[in-house]
Amino acid sequence: MMSKKAQQEIIVTVLLVLIALAAVAAVATFVIRNVQTSTAGAELKQKCLKVELSIQDVNVGDTSIIVKRLGSSADTALKDVKVFYDGASCNISTATGDFAAGTTKSIILNGTGISSCVTNVGVVATKKIEIAPIINDKTTAGYACDTVAEVVVANA
Repeated sequence: MMSKKAQQEIIVTVLLVLIALAAVAAVATFVIRNVQTSTAGAELKQKCLKVELSIQDVNVGDTSIIVKRLGSSADTALKDVKVFYDGASCNISTATGDFAAGTTKSIILNGTGISSCVTNVGVVATKKIEIAPIINDKTTAGYACDTVAEVVVANA
């Protein structure tokens, strides 16, 4: 028959093993989630690198930007193009829809937030206009890439 001291040592050992297993499981869960998140972000950034856009023209009078998509037809699918006016995001551009490689789109700046981007007569003073592709991903908003093209315009 075992003594009480021997039983206590066995119970303590079993509890320590269970605590160690719980700690390993918690650390493994944390590491796996972070690796999966990093991998997903890297895949989206890699897709962003494949998107080539060029600002062909800025029509100051009707506040529109002519954007051309360069590259091959196997490029990443675009959800939209985000316009930045002097560093501020102009979430007032029309959606691009299907924007295949080699095609040109006119992005019209209009809507309720227009005063933050343009005045009634068009683009103000000398400002920088930048565009960034928004690629399709698993979210409804899409993934906004870094800016890929910019142009400086003067008031007309």
